[in-house]
Amino acid sequence: MDTVRLLNLAIAGIEAEILALKTEALQLRYELKQLGTGKKEKSSAEVSGPAKGRRRRKKRTMSAEARRKISEGMKARYANLRRLANKRR
Repeated sequence: MDTVRLLNLAIAGIEAEILALKTEALQLRYELKQLGTGKKEKSSAEVSGPAKGRRRRKKRTMSAEARRKISEGMKARYANLRRLANKRR
């Protein structure tokens, strides 16, 4: 047998193995889905509402003083950035 024929036979064997592995992977994914452990899309009711038996966490609010401190810090940060940008020009 010449080498070209041997290489063609080898390629055909490898392609057959790839096809068998893909088929097996599809079968395993199907079985996994049947078991219910695969990824499922949640309905809008499941996404929006709290879990059964669990209460919603209260909405957290910031005090006026905390908002003022954050505001002052951000103003100082952006003023510093503007100052540095003007120095570069």
